[in-house]
Amino acid sequence: MNTAWKVLGAASGVAAIGFGVYVPLARMAEEPVVVASRKVAPQSVQEPRPMSAEEIVKTLLPALGGKDVSGKKEALDAISLAMLDSSEQKLSGEGQETVSRALIDAYSEATEETPEAAGVRSAALRLLMTQVGGDTARHFAADVMASGPDEMKLEAAKLLLEPGAIRGGDVTEKGLAIARSDAAPAELKAPLLRRLLGRKAEPELVALLDKETGSAALRACAVEIQSLDKPELMGKVLARLEEQGLLKDARTMPWFSGRMLSEHIRSADGDELARALRVVWLRPSLTRKTMKAVSADPQIRRMVARIVPDAVKNQGIEPGAGEDLLVARLAVETDPAVKGEIEGSLAQVRQTRLPEPAPQTVTQ
Repeated sequence: MNTAWKVLGAASGVAAIGFGVYVPLARMAEEPVVVASRKVAPQSVQEPRPMSAEEIVKTLLPALGGKDVSGKKEALDAISLAMLDSSEQKLSGEGQETVSRALIDAYSEATEETPEAAGVRSAALRLLMTQVGGDTARHFAADVMASGPDEMKLEAAKLLLEPGAIRGGDVTEKGLAIARSDAAPAELKAPLLRRLLGRKAEPELVALLDKETGSAALRACAVEIQSLDKPELMGKVLARLEEQGLLKDARTMPWFSGRMLSEHIRSADGDELARALRVVWLRPSLTRKTMKAVSADPQIRRMVARIVPDAVKNQGIEPGAGEDLLVARLAVETDPAVKGEIEGSLAQVRQTRLPEPAPQTVTQ
């Protein structure tokens, strides 16, 4: 609770004084108390009982009233921090409803078209959807996504991607409606579909991959399709990315799963294999996993052997790891030409591990 107490102390001007926060502290009498000419032993010191998360949050709720927008925002931040700091102490059912009603009031009262009022609405909605939960919060989130202002609809939809966000029922239904609408940014569609539908999102994600042309949207599709854990889709993903010019360099490429790429390399050939190896070449950190999935084609094995020194040079893998990879490949390689390629790459990697020569001193 340390952080929550710090927040409560920092907000003491509005919370502690203005709204009567008082934590009784036991004191030891400095002198014995005299009662009817008889001395009474000093009382023993008792540690104050720490306030629970629910007590701290309820103590801060009055600060959400009134017209002071900045005070409301401070109270919302303090409530959020108190709940984060006590994640093991969940609100009771009654506490969820009490806090939800206060947050909804704060959201509804912040009607001004100012950045401060927008901050209050955003903070209240985030708390409702990601930290408080409960039926009241769920119904309100669904209402916002169904009939709220466009910017709040999108904000609520984005919050569905947050860890611990409320989902299911009307909330999921409204979130999917936004994901499938033209109102949602293209890069938001794929993450929403995958989070809300899980593996059932595959047909829609593949359709998005074929339809979208924007770089951000295609990168999002590529990432979410990999999250389905289906290596057989990697060929389609890579082909589409190449078609749109997103495999030219590491800056334009999306995140790639080394395991998924490795599984794809095991069965790929021709252009599919060339695309996959280009990704490894440009993303040296993928070398270690994909090296183990090298094709039976000697030419491909020679190409992969050349990748390792570049991966070490670009700090994608440590020199020791690169040396181990090449030594392991050399131990099982039977083709003399490929062996020569691996030995050459091994010499380059070992060269990087040699200490730099000490500077020579010139004597007159």
